[in-house]
Amino acid sequence: MNSFIDPKLIYEYIHKYLSHPVIVIENKIDYGNFIGCNENENFLYEYSNENLPHVKISPRDAKPDITLISYGGIAREVEKILLDIFVKTELIPELFILSQISPFNIQPFEESIRNSGRVIFIEEGSANFGIGSEIVSEILEMNIDNLKLARRIGAKPVPIPSTIELERVALPNLRLIEEIIKILV
Repeated sequence: MNSFIDPKLIYEYIHKYLSHPVIVIENKIDYGNFIGCNENENFLYEYSNENLPHVKISPRDAKPDITLISYGGIAREVEKILLDIFVKTELIPELFILSQISPFNIQPFEESIRNSGRVIFIEEGSANFGIGSEIVSEILEMNIDNLKLARRIGAKPVPIPSTIELERVALPNLRLIEEIIKILV
């Protein structure tokens, strides 16, 4: 779940059309957040017409140089720093926010990755052996000729702490922009 898509739409689809077990991952911080987005005027927000939609946030007046993919609560944080990424790296980001991580469909993101030649998967789950690891592997197996960068950013390989102080150290949050810059430089 993320605060870009109304959870009612997702739960209605699950209850009406899926007969197999489904795991829904919610972020407790999103409970108090506005559903939808406070759109940044420099970016265009598009919602896919899939049953479990993804959000595409693209620059309004420029071609993206880097593709970012995220899901869950961290997606809102990534959306907030899109302009900072440009200012600090001179790379123009395009962000995809997933509502479904399994099975993963690479097709909606493939064109962006091929055009930008750079992709970073950002999650709060563990960077080691996490969803991002699997998706980056899938991207690498596509043998994209101009792929210059395929990385993931995630939590440190430790159990997620229950105290906020330790959580700030273990999860990618405010340090996210520094990690992205470190990878790109």
